[in-house]
Amino acid sequence: MQSIGEVNAGGAPRTIGKYPVSGVLGKGAMGVVYKAIDPVIKRPVAIKTIRRDAADDDDRIAGLIARFRQEAEAGGRLVHPAIVSVYDYGEDGELAYIVMEFVEGNTLRRYFQRDMRFEEADVVSIMVQLLDALAYAHSKGVWHRDVKPANIIVMNDGRLKIADFGIARIEASTLTQVGSVLGTPGFMAPEQYRGGAIDCRIDIFSAGVVFYQLLGGVSPFTGPIEALVHKVCNEDPPPPSSLSGLDHLARFDAIVAKALAKQAQDRFESALAFKNAILEAYARPANPTIAEETILHDVVRSPFVADPSHSAPPVSSPPKTLPATAEIVRAAQASRTRPGAVAPGPAAAPVPAAAPVPAARSGLDPGVLAAIESRLRRFVGPIAGLMVRKAAARTPHVSVLVRMLAEQLSDPGDRVAFMQASALDPEASAPASAAASAGDLDATRQMQDGTSLTTAQIERATRALTLYLGPIASIVCKRAAIPGISIDEYHRSLATHLVDAADRDGFLRDLATRF
Repeated sequence: MQSIGEVNAGGAPRTIGKYPVSGVLGKGAMGVVYKAIDPVIKRPVAIKTIRRDAADDDDRIAGLIARFRQEAEAGGRLVHPAIVSVYDYGEDGELAYIVMEFVEGNTLRRYFQRDMRFEEADVVSIMVQLLDALAYAHSKGVWHRDVKPANIIVMNDGRLKIADFGIARIEASTLTQVGSVLGTPGFMAPEQYRGGAIDCRIDIFSAGVVFYQLLGGVSPFTGPIEALVHKVCNEDPPPPSSLSGLDHLARFDAIVAKALAKQAQDRFESALAFKNAILEAYARPANPTIAEETILHDVVRSPFVADPSHSAPPVSSPPKTLPATAEIVRAAQASRTRPGAVAPGPAAAPVPAAAPVPAARSGLDPGVLAAIESRLRRFVGPIAGLMVRKAAARTPHVSVLVRMLAEQLSDPGDRVAFMQASALDPEASAPASAAASAGDLDATRQMQDGTSLTTAQIERATRALTLYLGPIASIVCKRAAIPGISIDEYHRSLATHLVDAADRDGFLRDLATRF
């Protein structure tokens, strides 16, 4: 096995333990999260690492490693569809690592930063999924202790995953003692600031903060840390319905107030009781997933004007609908029978290999497009329908369509698997292949007409942006390649899709040094 010191061209280790590394998913102060492959069962995994020399003294290092092991223990005992699964823990050279389920999606924090205002049905769906997961964790003796939007992932199919049990409290554990203060200001319960005894109701409080922000559009507790702590411990925020201006949301105000009670005994006694109160007020069944058009609203956006000083609008400003959004939402609604439900993809059907399909006036044969969408859905989720429709508008040839879609998959293994499932030879997938017909070449080149950027420049930018946005980066990069844009303007335009200034700087730095 190669040592941890051996790295790929991009700076990532070639292997961590037994797992071959394929890329970087994110970076933090103490370590890096990598995408890798389980060599035994061939599934993608995420590997969260922490450097054993990340702290400046031995006691702090020991504490960090102990807490890292506890995260693995807490996650490892939880097997629930709304909790990120933990598969393995290990130490390799200077790294300690946790092998976790690989999840594609965006955090709820990203949605809030993008000024997303959720429909009532989506708010209820998010809270029901969140509270179901917390109820399960509590039943196993695990309290998360850091429930917040950054740890809630909205997957591409509209389901939720809770991540990061790094400061979880396990009953009977001696690692977290009374008097320790761990968590995120603004989401911590009053008893966490006071350093007193805690129980699972700290998660009820944090979930109440999330519920408040979903309903009202802002956090109930804000300001400098001293003022924030005072508000959490002593002040009741205004009802969320008074901020949203939507009278029908007033039915949830009393529920939010109970979840945010200053004394633990005044809150809901369990996550299940909290969930049931929401459903009783809502008075109808909750959708099992949030609506597909909500997901598309966030991840598929028209390019911003290139402006390096661009920053995200404040959460409290009115929601905006970008020009591309209406088209996307209409297309999503037309392809689904019930808003909020993710319909299963149609059964796969054989697709002729590299041969033009007779096209009607509306484009390629609908049955062929349905089969391709079904295969693509396995890799990108419900956004597959939109990707297929947009690509099909550019070419009448199945072979070119499949290649165009494959280019938008960031993982090389996924590209090969998708093309093989569509009866195309991956080795012949390059646009300039001698096997491609003149019609295929012309259709493929349409993607580059009118812009001074080269294919290599766009691909390089896509690889860099994928580290921050995931597979949707390929769509963003292609749409930003507008006629006449310079390479510097192109890079700055892409950077505006990243909300955090640190992410924007890192992305531009990656383009300059990594690729």
